[in-house]
Amino acid sequence: MLKLILPAIHLFGLVGFILYKAKSPFFQFMKDRQRDISEGLNKSKTQANMAAQRKKEIEAKFSMLESEKNMIAKEWEEKRQKQSQAVQESAVRVIAQTRREAEQNRVALESGVAAETLADFKRAVLVQAKEKIQKSLSPEIQARLQKRFLNEISGGGAR
Repeated sequence: MLKLILPAIHLFGLVGFILYKAKSPFFQFMKDRQRDISEGLNKSKTQANMAAQRKKEIEAKFSMLESEKNMIAKEWEEKRQKQSQAVQESAVRVIAQTRREAEQNRVALESGVAAETLADFKRAVLVQAKEKIQKSLSPEIQARLQKRFLNEISGGGAR
């Protein structure tokens, strides 16, 4: 047993010595690790605060954009209504103008047609009268009328 106790004492002594020598670097590592974790957490908190602040700014800008969008939509609707009203008013004026022009054209056309119809009627009456007269006149009277007409044309004067 003594043989086992002595190596165990040596082993515990060696482990104790290693722990004593390693204690300083191990504790330094743990302190550094704790400091790094604390700094990381502080950076994370700072970044989270900055992100929250940036989020608030973006939300504020978004709400401003939303109100600006609504304002622009309202302006567009007002312009569209004004244009629609202007088009309707213009259409009413154009329709009234077209009706006046159509009435003027109708009156002019009716008077032109009436004048042409009257002229055609007069020509037809004269042609029919001429034909009736020629048919009802004897050849001697026709010859005398032709002679008188030729004298008048040639400058001989009327008899």
